[in-house]
Amino acid sequence: RRHSIWEFDGFKAEGNYKFRICATAPDGRHSTKYSLSVQVRPHFSVYLKGLTFPGHPEWQIRPAFNPKNQGYMLDIDPSVMKVPITIQAEHPEAELSFALGSEPLVSEDRCHADTGGTCAIFNCGESRRNTTCTESKCLCVKGFCAAEGRCIKPMLKTTPRGKHDMDIMMHDNSKLGDDDPPQWSTTLTVYVKSPDGRSTMSYMLTVKQTVSRFTELGGLTAENCTLEPEFAPNITQYKCFWWWEGMRSAAITPHFNKTHCPDCLIRMPDPKAQKKRHLALHYQYEDRIHWAHAKDEPRAWSREFVYGEWHNVPIQVIAADKFTYKTYNVAMKRDCPWWMAVYTTRLVSDVASKLALVMAVSSAGNFIALAKQLQFLDLVTEIEGIPEIFFNFAERFKGVNFDLTAYLPDFGLPTMDDFKALKKKYLKKMKTNTKVPNPQLLLQYGYTYKMYGRTTANKILE
Repeated sequence: RRHSIWEFDGFKAEGNYKFRICATAPDGRHSTKYSLSVQVRPHFSVYLKGLTFPGHPEWQIRPAFNPKNQGYMLDIDPSVMKVPITIQAEHPEAELSFALGSEPLVSEDRCHADTGGTCAIFNCGESRRNTTCTESKCLCVKGFCAAEGRCIKPMLKTTPRGKHDMDIMMHDNSKLGDDDPPQWSTTLTVYVKSPDGRSTMSYMLTVKQTVSRFTELGGLTAENCTLEPEFAPNITQYKCFWWWEGMRSAAITPHFNKTHCPDCLIRMPDPKAQKKRHLALHYQYEDRIHWAHAKDEPRAWSREFVYGEWHNVPIQVIAADKFTYKTYNVAMKRDCPWWMAVYTTRLVSDVASKLALVMAVSSAGNFIALAKQLQFLDLVTEIEGIPEIFFNFAERFKGVNFDLTAYLPDFGLPTMDDFKALKKKYLKKMKTNTKVPNPQLLLQYGYTYKMYGRTTANKILE
């Protein structure tokens, strides 16, 4: 017959069963032999039966649990720091193991010290963590177990089987350093191994804190200047100009959208950090400090501007996730005629000073006159009530010094300090030898008597 059905009652024990089949041609002379080998062993399930969260029936994983689906997602509130979970396998003797992120959870009953690394030539390295070199092997120190080539502190007493209750700890983002990124999710990997150790199945659960990414301001107000255009949350570029005759400073105040962004914060450059810098200051490149939190009262940003000073002030709104942000820019300027602007007066003063220096080189008299003029400008800047435009012009010359001593090499010659020290030394010696209480006064009297006569010299004693 072309087709044949051969029935078998079933296998009674474990083992390797072999069946031989022979197909013979109609002539009875030609045939082909086949061999079928059947390995008989018990079936052990490596599937999970379920993932549940005791005490939190409102928590539902996505998608709905299915033993054949290996990836799941759970959304929780940002205030939740601990997630209790129950993992149950279909087979009561299935071995369970876990990993949080990239860190495996090691049990004490499966603990061993050998990381598999060698220290015969190189050291064990920091990546293996708490190790010691023993007989050219990288071994874990006491209290740590080797797992995936690293030394990890065991978190479980025994290897769980069938069912296990544990807590997933979330990262505390309220205590982040300046360079620490926030972490709003944690991944739990569950490995299910059959009782005979021949099959393994893995499941992955990602627990994510549903934190807001809203980054829009609720408002932006200005004082002493006009904000253009009118504020809108989706517009990020503004300007705020005011005339020079008014106030020296203007203020901008960002306001939060407390309905959609109750945990947002704002970072802005510090207006007090660079008080003396004006034209060379670029706030978009300066470090930004914590300026305000959504729970705080609105805080105004303000600083004094010189004539024509212009700055682009950034307002960085950081979402509740502490990662997503949006930057608003406000161009602030104390407007004035071009000839009054500080950059114009400084340009004129720079050109004038360079021309004066060129003229001073050609004549000693010009050099002395220039020095006196600079001293005069230096003194004028100390007078209160002088016009601001003249102050900006004259202040440019402050600190000009013609003393070249600091730029000359050391020839070993005595300095002014050496002469002063020598003077004190001889005055002290003169006082000791002559018993005169004030030898300096005596010297001044003698010099005046010789040069100008007794009458003038006696004025010194008065």
